[in-house]
Amino acid sequence: MIFGDQYSGLGGIVATLCLGMLVRVAGVPIDSSLAALREGRAMFVAIIVQLVVVVLAGIPLIARCGLNGVGYTMALAYGATAAIQWYWFLQCDRTAAVTSETTAPVLGLN
Repeated sequence: MIFGDQYSGLGGIVATLCLGMLVRVAGVPIDSSLAALREGRAMFVAIIVQLVVVVLAGIPLIARCGLNGVGYTMALAYGATAAIQWYWFLQCDRTAAVTSETTAPVLGLN
């Protein structure tokens, strides 16, 4: 034991907190992609969804599971954020494809 016996039973809590951080790190590329595409609205909507998940699911999870609920809440909130961002990103890609297909003949690019 590095920190002593007083922390010996907290391995499960550390694991659930790591789960939340793993989901967050997995969402960083899509977050950066939306920032590069200047899709601030998508990022704002995702943050609002994250807030709603924390309030509606996080508070009961923390009340029921204690410190493990914090990790579960992080995973759920970041997962919901990533899902919204991926949905928005895929919709932007379709919109860009349609726009380039419709404007290519006009610009003489076809």
